[in-house]
Amino acid sequence: MITEAANDAKYLARAALRAVIWGSVTAFFAAVTVFFLTGALFVWISASYGTFVAFLCIGGLFLLATVASATALAINNARLRERTQHLAIAKPATWLDPTIIVTALDIARLIGGRRGSLALAGASLAFWLLKRPSNARSSSRQSRSAAGNGRYSGEQRA
Repeated sequence: MITEAANDAKYLARAALRAVIWGSVTAFFAAVTVFFLTGALFVWISASYGTFVAFLCIGGLFLLATVASATALAINNARLRERTQHLAIAKPATWLDPTIIVTALDIARLIGGRRGSLALAGASLAFWLLKRPSNARSSSRQSRSAAGNGRYSGEQRA
C-alpha cells in the first residue's frame, strides 16, 4: 500500500518536472520567436508609415494580446473555482484514516525514539501545511457561515 503510493508520487513528481522543463523550453523559444517577428513587423511598418505609427501598432497589438489572455485567465479561474468548490466540503481528511495513523506510528517506532517522533511531527506539519484551504475557499466558508448556514462557524443548530 505504501510502496504503491510512493511509486505513484514519484511518477507524478517526475511527470511534473518534465512538464516544467519542456514548458520552460517552449516558453523560451516562443519568446524569441515573438521578439524576432515583432522586430520584423516594426521594421516593415516603420518603413511604410513611420516610426511613431509602428510603435502605436505594435503597442496596440500587445495590448490586445494582454486583454485576451487576461480574459481567458479570468474565465479559466472561474470555471476552476466552480468545479473545485465542492471538493473542500465533500472530501474527508485522508490523514485521519486510522490505517494511515497506525502505519505512521509503526514507521515512527521503526525509526525509533525521538528521531521517529520528530520525523512524524515534521511530516504531519508538512502535510497539514500542504492541505490547508486556500484563501478563496476559507473566505467562501466565512461568507456561508455569516449567511446563517452554521456548518463552518462551529455553531450547533437546534
